[in-house]
Amino acid sequence: MPHPPAGRIRPIPIAFVMDCIDAGGTGRQVQLLLEGLDRGRFAPTLFLLRGDGRTHPFAPRGVPTEILGLEALIGPDGFRKTVQLARRFRKDRFRIVQTFFQDATFVGIAAARGRRVEGSSSSHKAITTARRTFPSGSAT
Repeated sequence: MPHPPAGRIRPIPIAFVMDCIDAGGTGRQVQLLLEGLDRGRFAPTLFLLRGDGRTHPFAPRGVPTEILGLEALIGPDGFRKTVQLARRFRKDRFRIVQTFFQDATFVGIAAARGRRVEGSSSSHKAITTARRTFPSGSAT
């Protein structure tokens, strides 16, 4: 990421990791959240574990979206994709990782811990129930 002009605060890079995104439920809530984030304060990127590699029809407008193409969580492909995501987290200096659902939580949190991301949060069922882990190691 390029450095901001003098006197300007650089937006906080946030990685959102999901299995996939669709028109309803949590996918729609994440879409609205990402489209509504203040770009002066936050720089979100959406990572989808599954998809065919093309632009996803329900991806939030104006938000970089990367489809990892995960074929299997357990095994060589899952390991490779987790390492690939960890490298990306380090390259782009993500400070926060937010995951949604079981597979994305497994991959996203493993990648975040591997690159010592400052904070991570996961949601396993609905967007309203979450477990947050902060640098001190405490969870709320």
